[in-house]
Amino acid sequence: HFVLSVRSGMVTYEMVNSYLDWLSAEKNTAPAMRNNRLAAIGLQKNDRFAKVDYMSEEVVKTLLAELDTRTENGVWKHFLMIFLYDTGTWGFG
Repeated sequence: HFVLSVRSGMVTYEMVNSYLDWLSAEKNTAPAMRNNRLAAIGLQKNDRFAKVDYMSEEVVKTLLAELDTRTENGVWKHFLMIFLYDTGTWGFG
């Protein structure tokens, strides 16, 4: 097996941009494919969620219980909060 080790500083902006231009010009790739390839390059990024302090389950339950679901606005807010929780956009970790 061949293993390629890429370290920080080995890949430059110009190299990546040239590769993406080559994909477009020589391989006639669509913009979506260019974006996929760019995402797949795998440059290490800071994990922006590593430092997030999530709400506890108890806090989420308390917030949901505070909504007045007897009103249209309360029902809408309740739905929205549950939707955000279920999709992992809002909640506890």
